[in-house]
Amino acid sequence: SYTAPHQEYTSTAFLERVEIETEKRATSIVCDGSGVMLTRTSIKSTGAGIHIRGIQSSVGLIDSTVRARRCGIVFQNGRLLAKDSYISAHWSCGIFVNEGNIKLSRTGVRAYRERAIATRLSSPHYGLAYATPHIDIRNDSEICSFPTFALDLPTGTAQIRNSEVRSMEYTAIRLGS
Repeated sequence: SYTAPHQEYTSTAFLERVEIETEKRATSIVCDGSGVMLTRTSIKSTGAGIHIRGIQSSVGLIDSTVRARRCGIVFQNGRLLAKDSYISAHWSCGIFVNEGNIKLSRTGVRAYRERAIATRLSSPHYGLAYATPHIDIRNDSEICSFPTFALDLPTGTAQIRNSEVRSMEYTAIRLGS
């Protein structure tokens, strides 16, 4: 009897000075066990800007912009590094974190209807289990939410250094549930 060898499907993309635009609530980039590096790239999405799903997924944003109508980055697992970048969402949160590591340096994250960075959403649309993400915010990063919490972290850890975290109406940082 023949048994096919086990294969891991991984891919890597390097995007520099690229403009990506999606319509009809589509997601611009989905990472399943892969890596993507965006340099001086602009994403404009009517759905989520980037959806990171695989445990081995790794996304880097260098001098890039993610503007999404729904959620800037949905982060289920893996790693995200953003430096000199801007991430925003109009209808949901800027970055939704389920599990993994996020490092932000000189990066702005804004949300206009929900939380800027959150480990859970009020919307059942994302129906993900909660885990323990680690968030590292430093070097003049700005985390800002207009109606609700800028950083809502019921689980996980956060380190914030030399940065600004603010909410226009409610508490800026909420830890625990």
